[in-house]
Amino acid sequence: MKNYANGKVYFTLVGMLLVLLTSTSFARASQQENSSAQERVLPQPQATGTRATTGPPPIGVPSDCPAFQQFNDVAIRDYFYYSVEYLVCRSNASGYSSVTFAPYNNVTRGEFSKVIVLTFGYLIDTSSGPHFNDVAVGSVFYDYIETAYHRAIVNGYNSAQCVALGVAYPCFGPNNNINRGEMAKLVSNSSGYGDSVSGQTFTDVPSTQTFYVFIERLKAHGVTLGTTGCTSAPCYKPGELTTRADMTLFIYRGVNKPSNGGAYNRMNAVTYADKWTTNDPLQPNYCNSSVYHCYSGGDCTNYLSQVMFAGGLQQIDTGWPARNTDWYWYGDASHSEAWTLTASMANHLNFYNAGIRFSVVSSVNQLHNGDAILFQLAGGSPGWNHARTVVGFGANTFQYPAGDPVGTRGLLTDQHGVARYHVLWDGGIDMNAPKQFWQVLAN
Repeated sequence: MKNYANGKVYFTLVGMLLVLLTSTSFARASQQENSSAQERVLPQPQATGTRATTGPPPIGVPSDCPAFQQFNDVAIRDYFYYSVEYLVCRSNASGYSSVTFAPYNNVTRGEFSKVIVLTFGYLIDTSSGPHFNDVAVGSVFYDYIETAYHRAIVNGYNSAQCVALGVAYPCFGPNNNINRGEMAKLVSNSSGYGDSVSGQTFTDVPSTQTFYVFIERLKAHGVTLGTTGCTSAPCYKPGELTTRADMTLFIYRGVNKPSNGGAYNRMNAVTYADKWTTNDPLQPNYCNSSVYHCYSGGDCTNYLSQVMFAGGLQQIDTGWPARNTDWYWYGDASHSEAWTLTASMANHLNFYNAGIRFSVVSSVNQLHNGDAILFQLAGGSPGWNHARTVVGFGANTFQYPAGDPVGTRGLLTDQHGVARYHVLWDGGIDMNAPKQFWQVLAN
């Protein structure tokens, strides 16, 4: 039986593209969340030992996510494009119709709770429920609100707010629209942020503001930079209602910036992983691309290496005879064994397992987006012979193995060798053979 949770499973999307989450160039009536990101260039075949400086890959949408491609109100230029793609392609959020996402509509507290629980991969927990008088057993958001309550993510309204709603305390207000201050609390709690905070970043969020601590924590972890249309900048507008666009953006950033995730850029890693897992219709024959370079000896570990590099992991080249623990790529005839061979990758991970560059963990539940799983394939030769990278929690795309029908929810991975996009982490693994779960932490 699969064990997917008790603890947070952190996710992420889309790998190395240009400016992640950039703000839209069109004027909008509603306010937009500021965003910024850095692009990372992948190593390319070269004659020398210097890094490549080729440009970013053309942008495309994975062909295995047709639901996202159909939205006519989510454009590549929109600041929320990648976050909507991430949630929709994992069945953690959906549109109003097959062609409409309605990014500028407001979000209810019940809806937000559902998306948080699905995206972070929490096991449904309704024990001792119901805990709120206005969230009845069997109601549409009951399972998700109860689960968020047990995870200490939500705690409902106070007695005065319940009176105003005409509901006996305790109450939740599942149909009330959630504001940006409340959103900050839910995302901060889900991401495990517990930092002590001081000072004042935003002019409209003094230390006395109800959600001050949570907003400052999101700022400290790079989830928010504030919003636009300020009377006095920078501002956050905690009382403003949350849009569906900003819901996806905050949750997407929060799940890719876990509290114990190190400096590794998990958004870039997952973007790159999803980008190059399949034959994107906008990127046919990606093995011939000047950006993604396939390794002819079997591409699963080379693919994992490129994903980690996209996330910011620095190459290590100390020179012979340490080649089986070094990790670098300069070209087909000039790369370390650890870049392309699973067993040598295991040597590299174990050699640098000091909780700084990598950390081996005992459970798949401790993995985040962009992390690595090394294992032995069922029916394969003994030893490390395959690798996958974690890309989130959601519904699997491949019926792999046959016992896991398409749509089964769990921890998702991408792989090469045989290209798999959003496959359950344990598909095809010999569960009786050794497995290693690796957190990628920093440069």
